[in-house]
Amino acid sequence: MAIKVLPSLLLAFSYYSFPALATDTIHPHVDVAIIGAGFSGLTAAKELQAANKSFVVLEAYNRVGGRVFDDNFPDGTRTYRGAQFVGAAQTNMVAMAKEMGVELIPTFNSGNTVLVINGTRTVFSPDASGAENLPVDPAILVEVANTEKILNEFANEINPAAPWNHSRANEWDSQTIASWLDSQSLSPIARLVFDTTVSTGFCEESGEVSFLSLLLSIGTSRNETETGSLDEINSAVDGAESMICKGGCQNIAINIAKILGPDNVKLNAPVRVVRKTDHGYKITTDAGTVTSKRVVVAMPPVMSSRIRWVPPMPAGRDQVSQRMPMGSIAKVIAKYKAPFWREDGLSGQALSNTGLVVSAYDISPEDGCSGVLLGFVPADRARAIDGKSHEYIQDLVKKDFVNLFGPKASAPTDWVIQQWDQEEYTRGGYNSNFPPGTLTKYGPYIATPFQGIHFAGVETSLFWRGYMDGAISAGKRAAIEVLDSLNN
Repeated sequence: MAIKVLPSLLLAFSYYSFPALATDTIHPHVDVAIIGAGFSGLTAAKELQAANKSFVVLEAYNRVGGRVFDDNFPDGTRTYRGAQFVGAAQTNMVAMAKEMGVELIPTFNSGNTVLVINGTRTVFSPDASGAENLPVDPAILVEVANTEKILNEFANEINPAAPWNHSRANEWDSQTIASWLDSQSLSPIARLVFDTTVSTGFCEESGEVSFLSLLLSIGTSRNETETGSLDEINSAVDGAESMICKGGCQNIAINIAKILGPDNVKLNAPVRVVRKTDHGYKITTDAGTVTSKRVVVAMPPVMSSRIRWVPPMPAGRDQVSQRMPMGSIAKVIAKYKAPFWREDGLSGQALSNTGLVVSAYDISPEDGCSGVLLGFVPADRARAIDGKSHEYIQDLVKKDFVNLFGPKASAPTDWVIQQWDQEEYTRGGYNSNFPPGTLTKYGPYIATPFQGIHFAGVETSLFWRGYMDGAISAGKRAAIEVLDSLNN
């Protein structure tokens, strides 16, 4: 495994607002009501529109995009509050970006990486030539590579559609990631690499997530023709973090919504009750009601449990919704007059186990007119700043950026802080996780239709689970199910 793997193991907003809603603007009756205007719900709607079916998308927020959410600094510079990274192997996402006129540009990757381990800062080249600069024994790199190889092999034995059927599924699902790592007797530094990978990838600590869930995430980090790997998930060179959307990935959602039309996408319409009727479903929202023949649920499982279902969902589906918590993640973004770290030969990418920020990236505008650093604050660190003032968070992150990139990092001109735990209709990120014992017992219910109710959302995807690409593929799959149901 090349030395670049060590750091890479961690990992528009112009609102698209429609006119103010009134109760009589909800369609009286449609073929399909879709709950959630994230990438999955919008994709399902796009497929239904192409099939000449009537539909309405019901969105709780005053915007489309779900967990894909972009914003502007006061001077108009664009930045990313939500999902941002795209990989070339994410073929659904690449195709959708092209179709919606959103350009994908390379993640800035030129220069050295900063690594801070237990307070010791090292700068190294993210390739084999920088190995001599790492503050670790070369044997540890072999240890990391061997452990990664085991994980990749296990992951690619799993059927993404039915991971619970693997002969070792119960064994793996009974363990946390932490307990499996314990069994490998890793050195402290190698263990740090994998614990950090988990916290940045799952937004949970390694003691909170099922080992089988980790294998599923690795195994689904692919399209239908490839195999999954940790390198593919986390690489900013040629993996899932190798590109970003110029101007923001939310523009894809905005452009889909424009095609669907304002009459078919209702914002500020959180769904409260879904009631079965003799002819389909009656959906009650804060903006009014709609009746439909079918329903597509395109939201995190835990959020779907906050809707009242009459009659109730099957016990299995209800239980999986109760047992899949969202991870905890904050994104702290600092804007500077210039990307000064580039002058020092740094890429802006960093990994640290010291302080609040665990990983960092350069997400400056393509023309370099200003400098923008993104810091990820996951899991326990994110929960530790819940309820804290933005000034308090800024002070901590400023110290971290100074430790990582030098004294010039002490003078940002603007900040954007996004705490996904605090978002009313999301309550965390990046996605929902499986604690031990959940995937084998309740996993079969997560995407299984119930009467006329179908399930989309990135958590139901067979490929690129947890990514925008996965959300798109889940939306397509749900639309196919609904069309088959309506046509038969």
